[in-house]
Amino acid sequence: MHISTSSIFITLLMALGMILLFYVLIQRKKTHLLFRTDLLILLAMIIWGRLFLPVEFPFTITIAFSALMNPLQALLNIVVFGHRFGEVIMILWCVGMIATALHSLYMLKRMFDLQKIIQKKSEVFHISDFMKVNPKNDYPVWKTDLIEVPMVLGWQKVILLPNVSYSQKEIEHILSHELQHILNHDIWIKQLMNLLTIVYWWFLPVYWLKNQVQIVLEMRVDEKVTRSMTQEKMLDYVSTLVEMNEKITKNVLQKKLRFSSSFFFAENRISPLKFHHLPRGVIGCY
Repeated sequence: MHISTSSIFITLLMALGMILLFYVLIQRKKTHLLFRTDLLILLAMIIWGRLFLPVEFPFTITIAFSALMNPLQALLNIVVFGHRFGEVIMILWCVGMIATALHSLYMLKRMFDLQKIIQKKSEVFHISDFMKVNPKNDYPVWKTDLIEVPMVLGWQKVILLPNVSYSQKEIEHILSHELQHILNHDIWIKQLMNLLTIVYWWFLPVYWLKNQVQIVLEMRVDEKVTRSMTQEKMLDYVSTLVEMNEKITKNVLQKKLRFSSSFFFAENRISPLKFHHLPRGVIGCY
């Protein structure tokens, strides 16, 4: 098992192909009859595994492609400022990784600072104060004027709610959605994507994949929350999320939180893809 120019190049080509496949699968409504969101997450994990291990395995079958690889190798062997061009690229790659990692750590620190501010100016509740819930899943709920959209602080397993009046039905739908993010351990998937963008900071398809995985995570939450619902309750659930999205106005703190969005889940966007898994007739306009 070894790493080489050809293994990295082939890995990037394979990853690009799988990312395009991933995009097609979540964009086509018919595929949702065949592919559950868990299978889409599995495909994402295969992409992650390949990118984190850009190596040639002992069982790898090598196909000669000299028309492409020979010019590429010749380009990498060109001497620039006393160093091979390939070495210069690797140095830039490593410098970029370090810079991206430092920026990510800064965002993490900023998120913790914002969390302390929010905690000091919040009323502390638990999910059981609003709805019936399994005692082991009775996570804290902070209500505060500092945010205008429900969200989850993934590391702390805390649900944040804006200090507005919700009906009982709305609060149950919102808390069920946010709780499912915690139960799915979505924060760890998000951090895996963050790590991937640190390593492959220059590879634009990785950012594309990151956005698509975020959509799938939201779809998976909705899929699990609505699994045992009747069509009428499903419609109420979707309506609650859509109405909540329409009422959102961004304040200064909300903009700051957006910079740290890698560390929490904020319901600031409702994608039409959320409706793909709903029974026909529930969303008549789609």
